[in-house]
Amino acid sequence: MITTKGKTTHSKVASFLYELMRDHLSTGTIEEIVRHSEVMPSDGTVLCAGYLCRQSEEWARRLSDDTSHWVIYFEDTDKKDEVFTDVKAAMARYREVRDSWTCHLFARVPESVVKLHEEEQK
Repeated sequence: MITTKGKTTHSKVASFLYELMRDHLSTGTIEEIVRHSEVMPSDGTVLCAGYLCRQSEEWARRLSDDTSHWVIYFEDTDKKDEVFTDVKAAMARYREVRDSWTCHLFARVPESVVKLHEEEQK
């Protein structure tokens, strides 16, 4: 959390950008990068350098204010729904169970919805 002249943020991304502008890069450079990222094509951006790609995705995940989950919803009431925070684990589990159970994979479910659903299942 950053507090400056009475202004506080709880956003990890805002905190990161603030420190980057204050200590390392000009606001113009950051603005140029932000503009480039805002117009990302619908099919994504190709990141060629494997290590840099993995590292940037890891940092993005760690700084994300989005606490989305992936939920496997089972239609059979004797099977509890399963919640994941990692998309790869969710996809792997879904592949395991989809042929044996009638189920659906919901992606990027907000944490608040997951909590409500868990309360209903109790």
